[in-house]
Amino acid sequence: MGQMELQGTCSWIGVPEERYPESRMIQNVQRTYFQTNFNCSGKACLEVAVTAHSRYKLWVNGIYVTFGPSKADHYHQYCDLLELTEYLREGENTILLQVMAYPPRECVQGDQKGPDWSVNKACGCCMLLSGRLLENGRQMDLSTGNYPWYCYFSQELTPHFYAFSQWMGSMEEVDGEKCPEGEALFDNARMAGWCPVKILWSTEPDSYGVLPVFDLYQRQIPFLTKIPCHFQRQNPPGAEPGEMEVWFHNLASCAEEAAIPAHTRAVLELDAGTHKTGLVRFPCRGGAGTGMKITYAESYFLSDEKGHLRKEVRDDWEHGFLYGHSDLYRMREGGQVYEPFWFRTFRFIRLEITTGDTPAAIGVPYFVETRYPLEEKTCMEEDTDPWLKPVWEISLNTLRNCMHETHEDCPYYEQMQYTMDTRLQMLFVYALAGDARLARQTIHQYHTSLLPNGMLQSRYPCNAPQVIPAFALQWILMVEDYYWHTGDREVIERYRPTMEAVLGTITAIR
Repeated sequence: MGQMELQGTCSWIGVPEERYPESRMIQNVQRTYFQTNFNCSGKACLEVAVTAHSRYKLWVNGIYVTFGPSKADHYHQYCDLLELTEYLREGENTILLQVMAYPPRECVQGDQKGPDWSVNKACGCCMLLSGRLLENGRQMDLSTGNYPWYCYFSQELTPHFYAFSQWMGSMEEVDGEKCPEGEALFDNARMAGWCPVKILWSTEPDSYGVLPVFDLYQRQIPFLTKIPCHFQRQNPPGAEPGEMEVWFHNLASCAEEAAIPAHTRAVLELDAGTHKTGLVRFPCRGGAGTGMKITYAESYFLSDEKGHLRKEVRDDWEHGFLYGHSDLYRMREGGQVYEPFWFRTFRFIRLEITTGDTPAAIGVPYFVETRYPLEEKTCMEEDTDPWLKPVWEISLNTLRNCMHETHEDCPYYEQMQYTMDTRLQMLFVYALAGDARLARQTIHQYHTSLLPNGMLQSRYPCNAPQVIPAFALQWILMVEDYYWHTGDREVIERYRPTMEAVLGTITAIR
């Protein structure tokens, strides 16, 4: 894994201290927008390297491009190479990033846990972009630190604690009224609230032998899929007396919307058909102050006389109810689309809408499925025993849902990469697709988790070290599996000292 080579020097940029409200310092989840503007002809070309802490979403001229960077640790910061030429237009152009920073573990206060614990967390919102616009034989350096960039510190987001598991941290509570000017956000970086960025650190160290802040490495895996999807069906929502049930005639139609009168509580429940991970989008029209509660659930639950919850038939909407973690959104006036920053995991979604003094409308929710882009080369034969086909499909869907920037034991509760779970998934991937890219990244990540006592961490990347000695042996077997499936002897030689450290420590324990 080689360090990233950038086009010349550039700098990390962030928010000037005077723009931080007192209540929004490093211990809280932060959201900041970064933007620059430039002019070009229709024949220019632009390739950039971009990264951010902790995550970013990127648009060019209002067109959504991608999100990143992939998960890393304190000693590796992945940087994405993006070809942006197809998004350029003649005249003024805009590059915009929305950056989310999660608080370090040491700064967590009460329930303000930033999702999720497997994401590198250090300082507040900051980003870096290196790129030169090529046009008619001349170059324009758009790199951060060399070209004017602007930032907008947003106060639209408040963490909403996720009660099931501390490892996922918090969900979102978003005030649409505080979103920076809605769609005008993409038009003018110099509008009210924006200011010049603060230059933080250069990509070059300022002293001999000193490593730069956020050591940069090129992305090791392909970008995740972005597959537009719609929900398969609606279920009766189990509305309370006086509540309005919302129904759509066609879940595949993005043009349909349901009107909700003032002073009304409306509910709907949607079924994606199978377990999914996706970027969920909720078109709506305010109704300033109209509130939406979006609950994501794996299953319908039953409750006994003591209030204990249990899962039985997961799609039993007649007897069960949906229970899970939630995002909260408060609408502003006019048309808008609410999209949580990161992907959500669900089969079912319950949407509860409460209007105030003015009516509102909700469009058909939909989602963009996102996961590691497996190219499946193995399939079941048609004459296979009938019982085996559903098992294969369930197993395949589980694998897809548990592969994103890393392998995951569970995308709903943790999104953690545990050694034993991961090795089993890797063996499945070798047989299914022959794809070793994520496996190679995974092996290196566990190698970098080595502790001074010679033991590997059992889940990594993670902000809370955990050691299960037997899992370290699974990592050694993981390296062996990789060799037998790829023939890459170099990986054995590279990680031999780490394997010897693990074996030495375990032998000493015995």
